Amino acid sequence: MTERARLAAVIGWPVAQSVSPLMHNFWLKQHGIKGAYIALPVAPENFSQCIGILPLMGFAIVLVFVGLGIGWWLYAIRPIQNAKEEDVLESAVPTVYGWLAHRLYFDELYDATLLKWYAALAWLADWLDRRVWGGIVAAVSDGFRGLGVVNKSVDSHWIDGTFDKGCEELVTGGGVLAWMQAQRAPGYLRVLAFGVLLLAGLALMIGAATGQVRL
Repeated sequence: MTERARLAAVIGWPVAQSVSPLMHNFWLKQHGIKGAYIALPVAPENFSQCIGILPLMGFAIVLVFVGLGIGWWLYAIRPIQNAKEEDVLESAVPTVYGWLAHRLYFDELYDATLLKWYAALAWLADWLDRRVWGGIVAAVSDGFRGLGVVNKSVDSHWIDGTFDKGCEELVTGGGVLAWMQAQRAPGYLRVLAFGVLLLAGLALMIGAATGQVRL
């Protein structure tokens, strides 16, 4: 419970059916009080544990009020008249005041231990990122870029050239076949006429040799 917000609760088992939180939260809202009223279900076997923290809570509250009382006794009874006047605690216990003013030197301790380690780890991570991981990524990228250049060169000078040459040969062969196909009928007639004349000549020669034909 503080001056800024207040928390209250109703303890029970079961406690879900209680309308106390609804009523009290409406009342807190109506009066503009910062706080909340909740239902806290505590089983019977856990009730002793719940009650067991009450002395600790009471001790904490007493400790707060003791601190407030000491502060009131130091500063309210003997208020500081001007800003240059020495602090009451500083004049009474300067050593303790020095420790408190330097926050018990926790900042220096962190700076000498944890912060140095964090700075070293940050430097190592940055170095690894720039020199190692970045280099690996750059090497892989350059490797794939080189493979792309080689692949393009092979494709342009070897595969495409061979394919183009084969296509040219195929076109040439097709032209020859087409020419032969176009000239086939006259060739057949020539061969046929030559064969007929050859057969006729052979027949005359055989007939003249046997005396059946007189030339």
